[in-house]
Amino acid sequence: MTLTIPSGLQLVWSDEFDGDHVDDSKWSMHHGGGGFGNRELQYYRPQSAVVADGVLKITARCDDRHGFTSAKLQTKHKADWGPGHRVEVRARAPKGKGTWPAIWMLPTESSYGSWPRSGEIDIMEAVGCTAKKVFGTVHTDAYNHMKHTEKSNAARTEVDAWHTYTIDWTEKEIAWYLDGQLFHSFRPDSYEYQKWPYNRNFYLILNVAVGGSWGGICIHERPSCHRWDEFGQPQVMEVDYARVYKL
Repeated sequence: MTLTIPSGLQLVWSDEFDGDHVDDSKWSMHHGGGGFGNRELQYYRPQSAVVADGVLKITARCDDRHGFTSAKLQTKHKADWGPGHRVEVRARAPKGKGTWPAIWMLPTESSYGSWPRSGEIDIMEAVGCTAKKVFGTVHTDAYNHMKHTEKSNAARTEVDAWHTYTIDWTEKEIAWYLDGQLFHSFRPDSYEYQKWPYNRNFYLILNVAVGGSWGGICIHERPSCHRWDEFGQPQVMEVDYARVYKL
């Protein structure tokens, strides 16, 4: 299935990254570390995200003080959306071992309880330990990686090339597209919150995590700061735009 062109859709929110800094009217910047439930190694700081030449760059690197630094942007309490929307992000991701870039969404309010009860939508995740694959996933109370029941699929691609990552989110289904081509969909067999908490608003997140339980699965969770295919060089996710349309 091919995604319909957005010309007939109403654009309700976007960031084209045309300025010279991250727009704090649209994004909040996370500051701090702590593992984030996955034994991740990065310390998030605002200066690891810059905007220049129409592109957002999130840079993860080795750091003498913090071990690893990176950035995490989110629209929480600034913009959120629910069913009836298309979320689209054009980006290219790093591919070094130990990287874990993601474009994803979390609920603005924990209406059904703490994670994963209120849901998570992973529009795109990639891990350098799993070469040439991007993943689309949902996590709910019934379907999550802690129970090994998460609803996920992968598409093969060069993750460090420019791609457009899209979800179409309706009252009954979420569908994932890579460059306009459907590669995953989620439609449960019933709609109690344990399977479908997606009748609430969610906010958008862009980040690059480092190491941890999935990002570092092939390198004992901690990447080298010297190997060229790990963190011997900075690992950068670039984002051309983020857009939300009303379906």
